[in-house]
Amino acid sequence: MSKSIPASILFLFFFIYTNFSIAQGSVCADSVGDDGADPFCSTTGIVFPNCNSSNSSCVSSSEIGPNYGCLTTQPFPAWYYLQIDDTGALTFRISQSTNEDGTGTQLDVDFICYGPFPDPVSPCTAQLTAGNTVDCSYLPDAVETMNIPAATAGDFYLVLITNFSEQPGFINFQQTGGTGSTDCSILEATLGPNQDICGSDPVVLDGTSDGAIRYEWSVFNETTMVFDIISGETSPTYTVTTTGRYQLLIEDIDGNTETDEILITFYTPPIIANTPMDLSACDDDGNGIEAFDLTQNTSIILGAQDPTEFTVTYHFTQEDAENYTGAASDNIIIDPDNFVNTVADQVIWARIGGTNQICFEIISFVLRVYENPVANVPMNIELCDNALDGDDTNGVVEFDLSNVAVEVLGTQNSVDFVVSLYESQADADAGVLGTELPNNYSNITNPQTVYARIHNTSEQSCFETTSFQLIVNPLPVVTPIVSLLQCDDDTDGISLFNLSEANTLISSNAVNEFFSYYLTEIAAINADPANQIVNFTAYSNPIPINSTVFSRIETDKGCFRTAQIDLVVSATQIPASFNLTYRVCDDVNMDNDDTNGIASFDFSDATNQVTALYPAGQVLIVTYYENLADALAEENAIIDLSNHRNEVSPFVQNLYIRVDDGSSNGCLGLGQHIRLEVAALPENNPVTDFRLCSDDPGRATFDLTEKNAEVIGSQTGTLLVSYHRTEIEAVNNTGQITGVFTNESNPQTIWVRVQSDDNNNGTADVDECFRSTISFDLQVLHNPELINPDPINLCSDQVNTVYNLTLREDQITGGATNIVLAYYESQNDVDTDNAIPNPASYMNTTLIRELIVVGRDTDNSCFSSVTLQLRTTLYDDFNISPTALETCESDQEGVGVFDLTLAVQDILNLNDADISNDLSISDYNIDYYELMQDAELGNANTISSPLAYQNVQIFNQVVYVRVDPLAMGNDCFRVIPVQLIVNALPDFTLEEEYVLCLENDGVIINLIPTDVIDTSLDDTIYDFQWYVGVTATTGNEIPGEIGAIYSPTTAGQYSVLVTNNRTMCVSVVETTVVESYPPQIEDFTVELLSGAFSDNATIEVMVGSDAIGEYEYRLDSGDWQSSPIFTRVSRGEHFVYVRDVFMCGEIELSVEFVVDYPRYFTPNGDGFHESWGIVGNDNVQINGILIFNRSGKLLKDLGSLGTWDGTYNGNLLPSSEYWFKVRYTENGIMKEFNASFSLIR
Repeated sequence: MSKSIPASILFLFFFIYTNFSIAQGSVCADSVGDDGADPFCSTTGIVFPNCNSSNSSCVSSSEIGPNYGCLTTQPFPAWYYLQIDDTGALTFRISQSTNEDGTGTQLDVDFICYGPFPDPVSPCTAQLTAGNTVDCSYLPDAVETMNIPAATAGDFYLVLITNFSEQPGFINFQQTGGTGSTDCSILEATLGPNQDICGSDPVVLDGTSDGAIRYEWSVFNETTMVFDIISGETSPTYTVTTTGRYQLLIEDIDGNTETDEILITFYTPPIIANTPMDLSACDDDGNGIEAFDLTQNTSIILGAQDPTEFTVTYHFTQEDAENYTGAASDNIIIDPDNFVNTVADQVIWARIGGTNQICFEIISFVLRVYENPVANVPMNIELCDNALDGDDTNGVVEFDLSNVAVEVLGTQNSVDFVVSLYESQADADAGVLGTELPNNYSNITNPQTVYARIHNTSEQSCFETTSFQLIVNPLPVVTPIVSLLQCDDDTDGISLFNLSEANTLISSNAVNEFFSYYLTEIAAINADPANQIVNFTAYSNPIPINSTVFSRIETDKGCFRTAQIDLVVSATQIPASFNLTYRVCDDVNMDNDDTNGIASFDFSDATNQVTALYPAGQVLIVTYYENLADALAEENAIIDLSNHRNEVSPFVQNLYIRVDDGSSNGCLGLGQHIRLEVAALPENNPVTDFRLCSDDPGRATFDLTEKNAEVIGSQTGTLLVSYHRTEIEAVNNTGQITGVFTNESNPQTIWVRVQSDDNNNGTADVDECFRSTISFDLQVLHNPELINPDPINLCSDQVNTVYNLTLREDQITGGATNIVLAYYESQNDVDTDNAIPNPASYMNTTLIRELIVVGRDTDNSCFSSVTLQLRTTLYDDFNISPTALETCESDQEGVGVFDLTLAVQDILNLNDADISNDLSISDYNIDYYELMQDAELGNANTISSPLAYQNVQIFNQVVYVRVDPLAMGNDCFRVIPVQLIVNALPDFTLEEEYVLCLENDGVIINLIPTDVIDTSLDDTIYDFQWYVGVTATTGNEIPGEIGAIYSPTTAGQYSVLVTNNRTMCVSVVETTVVESYPPQIEDFTVELLSGAFSDNATIEVMVGSDAIGEYEYRLDSGDWQSSPIFTRVSRGEHFVYVRDVFMCGEIELSVEFVVDYPRYFTPNGDGFHESWGIVGNDNVQINGILIFNRSGKLLKDLGSLGTWDGTYNGNLLPSSEYWFKVRYTENGIMKEFNASFSLIR
């Protein structure tokens, strides 16, 4: 809010009224009725719309008169005054932006503060001086900080705020710090502070003021940015119903006016649409802490209100909810969708507010955590079917469910938790009252799943479910009365019964049921152990001939019925003298083992022999058993009499015969009357394969009896051994192989028959056991095939020559990798296995030698041998170190041309008269190669032009000459290296051009760049001849000039011929000598082409008529240029340099006639640019210099020679732009110049 000053001081603070509640215009005008400075109170601060270039009614600048300090300009001023209440320093924040709340584009704002003053009427133009300036800022910032240090209570201060940006916006003026405060009594708060209204209730503004005779109400127009008068509203009060900024103007009888503003903002208040629900959670771990989604209540609280206009926040306390403003520092639950409670029954406060949080409502709800029960799984309940409902086969019985709750609860307290039972999972999850099952419940399906629900009595949503089954087990289905008949082994009518034989008679499901046997039916019903028959498989009937017992038949679920068993006994015997014996050899049938005493027996003829013991006409049933118990119990009878195996009794087994009367089951006989015997076979000893080496592919002669020892092994009994081509022949003892045997295939399998000669008669009797499963292979291994190798021929300088015998290895073996070779000098060495130890470097001491090579097959150890001949041929008498060939390089790159054939004369020693070896070039074929390996191979990669060969390796290279004898049988060629040497040309350079520097009269000064033309070569190694002209032509020689250097005396072209006195290689280099004249200082002057203070000071170097050279020019340390004119030359002393283009000489000219001013100075005590001033020269005379600030105030008169140190009346002036005026005389003409410069601290 802003308010104008009381009428009593209006005459002192007069400003032009602009429809804004800010004072603008003259500080000391005396026109009655104009606005003055507005009072300011830091308690309320102020935000007001600025004046700007878009508002034509605004004053664009402050009046002339006050000292505005750092404010070079004062666009769109706003004046305020304040009074100090509490003594101390005060800090204020002044900011400007396009939006009233400080957001939007930030705009540059400036200020100046004056004071202190004893009262608000003292400040006037004369008092607004630099001495009364407290603080000032002209920074290009949108936020400024103003400081009033050590303010005293009761003092007044005046503040000017300017809109440097000139853009529309709002200025915010607030106190932000300091121990001092302002006195708000200077404000007549007629309308009071701005108001935020929640709802639509009208607001009555009361601006009643004593002495007021006129009231005028206005509202701020956001479009035009001015206040519009509200028509007809002239009373002290005004009822506001819409949001807006309202202004009241009051006028007294003298015509004095004052205004006040207020911002009224109406907001739509939110409502608590619905009471939020308390939230509960089930605790799974017993710590009382769980995560809650508080936002479940958001839509409940909002109801139909727009969530983009209203927000719901959640808080820990009522105070936090009430004080929430939306700031980041406010206390708020930041993750309401996953909030973890900190205490039991925690109260949460919800706040619904508008986007600016001015209007709001709060309400609370509670978070409760309940213990979650554990549903222990009860046991299934199983019952046997019964006839209580009239039917013991329908699977329906009545169950007692009263104990299930105890199992589900376990150790949990029944006061805290309740257990209920339901027919479905859905019913259990719903827990609807009335759907529970009763304690006495008859199942409706079999089996039937029942669902148990246990829930917390305080919160039924905290529950768990489990399930179990009701199972009705069926009773067994039985035949109530059955009979067992038994044969006695004597005449007393008492026999042993296997009562379990009645099981299948009683029940068709006997295999899945449990049978027990009792003396009485009551005992069977009650499962009375005192009357139970324990040894039911060997039960003796208590009453001769006929007896009765009872069986209890139970299912695997314990459900039972009973049945009656009648026991009937009859008796007979088999004669003790009746015995049968069967003997067989061990076999491999079934178990693949012919050594375990188990074999197959055929005693199917025994039945006829047994039945023959009894009179004809009877129906007899004969069965056979391995033991008496089975025979009596009629269990495990031998079924296949033609293929019985004595597995339970190896080697010897005795069997029982049981004979039953087929008509009455009366026994005809029972006893051990059959003996089975198994005879052992000869041992199955392993026999190794019989291998022989042979040169005849796949054939050899074998003595098979050599294998007898392996066949018999350690056996001591008499055995007959024979050999056969096939297994069938061995089995049938046919096709015996006798004597030595030549194999018929390779390999060939031989089968062995070895037979026990039990009676030692030397004959293979049919009842003697034999083995025909032994076999072995005859294998004929082929000796390795070796190829007679070619002789190894070597050329050598001497008889003793080292040979690599392995060179013929692949030829001898034919490339076979399984043959290992050894080399021997004699057959005796072969016999004693004295092989040559290092065949790859064998020293042969004769010209011709034959060696024996033995090859062994690593796969079968067979071996063969061949001979290898060594032949040594001695070389012809060649020179293998010929003299190197030399030539001069042809291109100064280390390359030359050679006649390689010159080396052949040297190689054949034809150049040496002292050697007579009868060698002739016609006896040889000569080839030349660049690579040794090509020469060794004698391939087609020869040098194609040996008469004119150009080396491919610079300066030094080796080529290879291959000399092949043409004589038949002499393959001893030699490859001889020949060194090629390229001698370098004399290597030197001369300057392309030399300059002969001359005086104007032609006298030689010197030669440049060097005093002489120098080849820089050693005259002990090289010879020299200098010539006139670019070529070393005969007749152009310079007489006597045969040294490494030359001093020319005239301009022209010269060349020098240089010869290497060892290699005689020659080089010619040419050069040019030109003449030049250095500048003379008396031939040059410098003239100023422009006046003083010129933006483009220009000077020119003037060349005199006596100067005869070509010149270049440079200003100070700049670049050299061909033009003598220099522009943009700064003030002060300069140096101009002149030189001839050939560098023969250079002169320096000093000039100082450019007059200019420094653009800045830095009086900060560092010794650089400490003062500012202007100095004249011979052409310019300085008459006077005046210094001004940005407002035009004269700060300093420097006279004609003075300088300025940046102070005013002894006070340091701030960094800023300052202006000066200089009066001067140039070339006799009076002139004046104005400009600005910068003071930088």
